[in-house]
Amino acid sequence: MNSYLFASAILYEALHLVEAMNKPFRDEPEFQNDLRLLLRDKTVRELKQVHLNPVRNNAVFHFEAERFAETLRQTISDGCIFLVARGNPTNDVHYSFADIVAGEILVGSVGGTEVFYSKLETAMVDTRTLLKDFLERAEKLINHHLAAWGFQNAVVSQRSA
Repeated sequence: MNSYLFASAILYEALHLVEAMNKPFRDEPEFQNDLRLLLRDKTVRELKQVHLNPVRNNAVFHFEAERFAETLRQTISDGCIFLVARGNPTNDVHYSFADIVAGEILVGSVGGTEVFYSKLETAMVDTRTLLKDFLERAEKLINHHLAAWGFQNAVVSQRSA
């Protein structure tokens, strides 16, 4: 869960970088006709606003006490396991409660357990799909520039889907 949350926050920042790149790359077709087009995609805009923004600003890079307290109150009232442990108490402890709180910041807590996990799965799959697409497009742009700048054998082959 931590790696997903961190990747979501980084992806949010990467999309902001693409926005900032629009001006310096305005005359470059390789950017304008590929990586930049992600910003126009309705699904990408919605994912950024509904999932990536709350993760970045409320759970990973920033901590809003009121938002956390609200989610915490809701989670506690629903009943929740704080941690799961087995074996060595210093190595085999998982704080599942923290994952649930972060998940509820991401997708909300309405609708019961089944709806929560369904929404969480959808958000995770959509984020993974966008991340893979972003990486392909970014690598393509980077490879274009490496080749244009004369780097030899530095071009990375495109990932297989």
